[in-house]
Amino acid sequence: MKRTALFFVFLFSSFVLFAQQARVDKIEPPFWWTGMHDPTLQLLVYGKDIASASVTINKPGVELVTVKPMPNKDYLVINLKVSKAAEPGKFPIVFRTKSGNIERTYELKKRREHADVKTPFRENDAIYLLTPDRFANGDTTNDTMAGYAEKANRSINYGRHGGDLKGMTEHLDYIKKLGMTAIWPMPLLENNQAAYTYHGYAISNFYQTDKRYGSNDDYKAFVNAAHQKGLKVIMDQVFNHCGSAHYWMKDMPSPNWINSMDSIGRCIFSNATISDPYASKSDMKRQVRGYFDTNMPDLNMDDPILAKYMIQNSIWWVEYANLDGLRIDTYPYFSKTFSAQWKQRIDQEYHGMFVVGEVWATDVSHEIYWNRKGTNPDGYQSHLESIIDFPIYYATLRAFKKGGNVSEVFNTLTKDYLYGHPELNMIFPDNHDVDRILGDLNGDYNRLKLALSFMATTRGILQWYYGTEILMKGLKPDGVIREDMPGGWASDTVNVFKDMNLSPEQQNALDFSTRLLNWRRNSKAIALGKLVHFVPENNVYVYFRIAGNEKVMVVLNNNTEAQSLDVTRFDEVLKGVRTGTNILTGNKIDFESSLNIPALTPYIIKL
Repeated sequence: MKRTALFFVFLFSSFVLFAQQARVDKIEPPFWWTGMHDPTLQLLVYGKDIASASVTINKPGVELVTVKPMPNKDYLVINLKVSKAAEPGKFPIVFRTKSGNIERTYELKKRREHADVKTPFRENDAIYLLTPDRFANGDTTNDTMAGYAEKANRSINYGRHGGDLKGMTEHLDYIKKLGMTAIWPMPLLENNQAAYTYHGYAISNFYQTDKRYGSNDDYKAFVNAAHQKGLKVIMDQVFNHCGSAHYWMKDMPSPNWINSMDSIGRCIFSNATISDPYASKSDMKRQVRGYFDTNMPDLNMDDPILAKYMIQNSIWWVEYANLDGLRIDTYPYFSKTFSAQWKQRIDQEYHGMFVVGEVWATDVSHEIYWNRKGTNPDGYQSHLESIIDFPIYYATLRAFKKGGNVSEVFNTLTKDYLYGHPELNMIFPDNHDVDRILGDLNGDYNRLKLALSFMATTRGILQWYYGTEILMKGLKPDGVIREDMPGGWASDTVNVFKDMNLSPEQQNALDFSTRLLNWRRNSKAIALGKLVHFVPENNVYVYFRIAGNEKVMVVLNNNTEAQSLDVTRFDEVLKGVRTGTNILTGNKIDFESSLNIPALTPYIIKL
């Protein structure tokens, strides 16, 4: 009887001891590199009762600077300094706890040669924006995965449809043939929410590709395959919020990391508040700290440890996958102090890295705060050279809709003197957050060609939304404007990738887009040329792109009747030239004293 009692005492004591043992479940970043321009490295360690551990590291060239427990006893922050003398390789990190020592292996990898030099984007770049879940299903075995709350359901527009990295990789030739130079997929990181996960913006793990798209290695392979075909890749990153399924939300590192929904509420969605000299403090607080959505906890990027975490996360993905650019979601919705610091770190680490911020504002005066010559009146400088250009987007809709006037785009462009780098702004006819442009134009193909011709020839870096080339015309809700690409699923009867069963109208639009975009990709006048435009008359807009001896004349007749133009008005640029080739048709155009152009027609004339 005594032996039995002793056995149970021993068993209970062992259980208590095991339950009290500290653990190390996760270290982020999972690895790093030698030779970085900033030698500091912050490790976030997660595991039961790990905050009280002491830490030792024995690696030449790696200095243990500080060990800081977080408010939550399950988190510890280790700050290291990796000197230039540090060699690549693995080394142990020893955590000394009351329940014993824990050893974990950490690795410093060798950087690729010239990893810190990126190829700059130019105005002849064309970026193909796609929704990964809706583009192509290359691997049906990962449509529904164990451990993920939402299952595949292609029958509902807000469900997961099964598109993945394999499908994207298999159709790189289509994207290249269309005339694109870069790809921007919506976020591919883990979104383990219960529903609406297809869009990717409620991230539950910042270091893990969502397994329904593939693995981190699959993402890296996709980028490599794109590079082999001459295509650059942009990663869509989110700093403003995480998903409610993130492991932080189950075991928060610090109460300061998340802004309180209860005390602050929802965001007021007013970007102008940030630059408004008369903005109230309460409005400013709700704009920066309010929740974008109830299932997207708002991150407090003024917290220095969280800020460092997110900066390192950006750098980790650029370095790991060899990325060419970054698109930052909801740029005015989080701490502007952090965003400036983040941009400076990216510039420090990567020369020529393309970074574009989403700044959704209808007026140039609200956009320039983030892309301005010099410092703003309040002393703030964003260090951002490119923003998503919503003012020119809205002007394009107003200009080319029925009854519209091309003076809308002309007048918007006259404000470019306010920007620091208008030529680097990302311009777009539509994207994943707005109605399809053909739907906005009530299905009028002629007006679509005018709008696309303008976007392809004006200043800025073009973003093209997948499916625009085959006349997708969906209107909100989001699940409709992010529809499946025909041919991306084995059961599809229409297949754009194989030119199978497209309607005559779709084929015509695809041919038009391919001709326009491939010319644009190879045009020196678009890549490097200055823009010279003339005040529109009779709803006809004429402008030129000029680079050295290469001149391109663009004529947009936005009238429902043919027009005849007196070309002597443009002789300061034409200099007597009266002939050229219409790149949209391949036909030669001669114009001695006048240029006749049909109704609702674009001419792009290489002189």
